[in-house]
Amino acid sequence: MPSAQKRKVLEKTRKRKSRGLLYLILAIVLIVIVGVGVYAYVSSLPPDIIYATLNTSKGTFEVELYRSQTPITVNNFVNLAKSGFYNNLVWHRIQPGFVIQTGDENTKNGGG
Repeated sequence: MPSAQKRKVLEKTRKRKSRGLLYLILAIVLIVIVGVGVYAYVSSLPPDIIYATLNTSKGTFEVELYRSQTPITVNNFVNLAKSGFYNNLVWHRIQPGFVIQTGDENTKNGGG
């Protein structure tokens, strides 16, 4: 092969290797960007289990609220609790390890 042809072949080979390296670097950068985006999204999600502490005349206890199983109910409970809706509310039924049950705000004075 004449030397001019060898140079062309060598240059094409070098360009292919450079292009391959560029593609590899771009792929790595893309993977990192996607990974950071996914991590940021997952980190911004609310926790699956929320713990609520209830202070009663019978003592203080903690309940677990499972957002993934009942998202509407859990969000409703959390918003009502933050607004003070449950303050001084009568609890009608308490079964440890199973359920707590209350009425509505008309039961605050024992009525309803």
